[in-house]
Amino acid sequence: MEEKIVRITRKALYDEVWAEPMAKLAKKYSMSDVGLAKICRKNDIPRPGRGYWARKQYMRSPPMIPLPNPSHNPEIEIREHDHPERDPEVQRELAKAELEEVIPVPETLRGAHPLVHATLQALEASALVEHGLISMPRQGYLSVRVSKNSMRRALRILDGLIKALESRGYKVFASESTAGAMVEITGQRVGFRIDERLETQKVEKQVGDLTGHYEFRHNAFRMEQAPSGNLCIEISEAMWCNSGGLRHRWADGKKAKVEDHLAGIIAGMIASAARQAEQAALDEARHKEQEAEEKRRKEKQRLREELAAKIQEEQDRVDGLLQQADNWANSHRLRDFIAAMKATAERNGEAVGPESDLGKFMIWALKQADRLDPLAKSPPSILDRAAEIAESEPERRNVWGL
Repeated sequence: MEEKIVRITRKALYDEVWAEPMAKLAKKYSMSDVGLAKICRKNDIPRPGRGYWARKQYMRSPPMIPLPNPSHNPEIEIREHDHPERDPEVQRELAKAELEEVIPVPETLRGAHPLVHATLQALEASALVEHGLISMPRQGYLSVRVSKNSMRRALRILDGLIKALESRGYKVFASESTAGAMVEITGQRVGFRIDERLETQKVEKQVGDLTGHYEFRHNAFRMEQAPSGNLCIEISEAMWCNSGGLRHRWADGKKAKVEDHLAGIIAGMIASAARQAEQAALDEARHKEQEAEEKRRKEKQRLREELAAKIQEEQDRVDGLLQQADNWANSHRLRDFIAAMKATAERNGEAVGPESDLGKFMIWALKQADRLDPLAKSPPSILDRAAEIAESEPERRNVWGL
């Protein structure tokens, strides 16, 4: 992912921060509003408070916080990345989920989405488990892990979220093979779930009989985990690809509830889908590069083997040439030896005619010299049939079981 550096003066960034909401401005720099807020704090740039943009809709000029020490106007470096959120298609999807938009949450579950209704029935039929949270089969239902007291609120939140997603053309479904619900955005599937946070409570132990060992008063209490009533929606697929400030969790807080974050949650889902698409593209590019590298490796190996074969062929020709030269020299040595043998025999008065033993030997020896000589016609020999023995050797081994 290519990193870019944008340079902007402190005063210019201050003007931008007060010209549009942080969440929208952060997209311009391919970063999260949290990351942009950190840059503002570092450079002592004030930001609009909660409700500023809502008041601006009804007031012509709501008061702005002046820029401290305005004469201090250094150039600020903002490092941005080529995130997939900058893709035109993703931008169009994000435009549907403006963070200032209010997504309504129904007050009752009457007319709830079929997935919500099915999950409600499954939850009501389930038992409580440890820490007072409801246990239910997760395949084929929404992923909900809350207490009985928070159950209907959690489902109303999901009902509003799912209907808002479907109104934007996204498909929401509960998989039969995987846990929880999924929403399909721009060809990518993003899972989500809602949980209730636990809190530690101090519980007094039940008073027993007087048998057994005595317990001091400070031992009469125990710490237990219990439902807190605070809900949290989490984008499950965003966890593995969370980078560059990609948000994947929204929880009840002191200033806002989960219900207030539904538009932001949808924007987070879109960003998560875009990040998944980016990762898939990177994986595909990496896979193609690996295939290309393997192809190059095999081609290089083929060329090496081809070169080795040509070298071996040339070496065989050279060895054959040297062998022929050696055979030619040996044939001349044999003829010289035979001539010397004949001369010696004649000096000694021995018979060297064709019918004599020495004469027959010399005739045979001259044939061997001719067989060695590459420049002479090779006379026939029993040695020419050696290949017949080599060919029949496997058959002999099979016959004798060897």
